[in-house]
Amino acid sequence: MNPKIYNAKEAAAYLRINKVTLYNLVEQGQIQCVKIGRIYRFSEEQIAEFIDRGGGETHVTNMKEK
Repeated sequence: MNPKIYNAKEAAAYLRINKVTLYNLVEQGQIQCVKIGRIYRFSEEQIAEFIDRGGGETHVTNMKEK
């Protein structure tokens, strides 16, 4: 059986995030992918691992403290 492979648009839609946010997560190393030339591909397993980890690190800044 072949694993399901998503392009960036499909993976972002699946995660309900913006495609730019997905690219930022890749750059930060929070979600893994395979890059073929300029094209990013995400396996169902890579997306599931990201979700299982709780969606990566979350940084919350209190603007009142600044």
